[in-house]
Amino acid sequence: MKQSIRALGWASKILWIAIASFMIMALYSPLKLVLEGQIEIGLPHPSFSNETITVSIPFFINNTGFFDISDLNVTLSVGDRSGASISESATSVQNIPRGGRINGTHVISIGIDDVVSKNLTYLLFEDSVIVLGESVGLKIAHVIPLQASTSVNMSWGAPFYHPSIGLVDFPEPYNSTHYEIAAWLSFENHSPFDIDGTLRLEVFNERREFLGLWVGEIRALSGEEYNGTVNLFIPLASVFMFSGMGEVHAHFESPIGTMDWRFTYGQ
Repeated sequence: MKQSIRALGWASKILWIAIASFMIMALYSPLKLVLEGQIEIGLPHPSFSNETITVSIPFFINNTGFFDISDLNVTLSVGDRSGASISESATSVQNIPRGGRINGTHVISIGIDDVVSKNLTYLLFEDSVIVLGESVGLKIAHVIPLQASTSVNMSWGAPFYHPSIGLVDFPEPYNSTHYEIAAWLSFENHSPFDIDGTLRLEVFNERREFLGLWVGEIRALSGEEYNGTVNLFIPLASVFMFSGMGEVHAHFESPIGTMDWRFTYGQ
C-alpha cells in the first residue's frame, strides 16, 4: 500500500513537472521568435484610390518555436485624441505550424468621407494627434491563449490648415450680365500627401444672401502653403447686395474624398 502511495506521489510530481515544463516552453516559444528576429514588420506603404487612404503594412513570421501558432489575430485601430474611432481593421491567420513561415500584409483604410460622417471634420483644418492602437491575440500549441496590446500617439497634419479668403478689390464689370471680384485663397497643407482636386466656392454676404461663385482646380503639395487668385463672378442683379463681408461655402472633390466647410471673409 505504501509503495502504491509512493508511486502515485512520484507520478503526480512527474505530471506537475511535465505541465510546468510545457508551460515554460509554451511561454518562451513566442519570445524566442522575437529574440531571434523571426518576426518582422515592414515599412507602411500608403496609396490613394476610391476616396480612401489605404496603408499596407507587410509582415513576416518564421515559426522557429517549439509549438504551432494558431488563431493569430492582429487588429489595428485609428482614433482621435478623445478616443473616437476613425478606422479599424483585422488580419487573421488560422495556423502557422512549427517550422512553418508566412508572408502577409495588414491593410487599414481611412476614408475622408468617414472622417466627415463621424463629425471629426476638425481633423481637416486643425493639426492634432491621432492614436494608433494594435492588439495581437494567438494560441500556443492550440491551447494556451496569449493577448497583447499597445498604443502610440502620432502627429496629425491637417490638409486644409487655416483656410482664408480675402478680397483684392470691389466688383468690376465683367460683361453685360456679371461683375467680377478678384480675391486670394490660402491654406497650408500639413498632411503627408498632396492635395489635387476641384474646389467650388459659393460667396454670401453677411445676411446669407447668395452673391456668386468660383469653380477651379487646385493643387497643394505636402508641407507647403497654397496661395492662389480666384475670380468670383456676381450676377448684375446681385451686385447691390455686396457689402465686403460675409461667408464662403467651400466644396472640395478629389480622389481621396469629398468635403465641405465654411469660413468668413471681411471680418
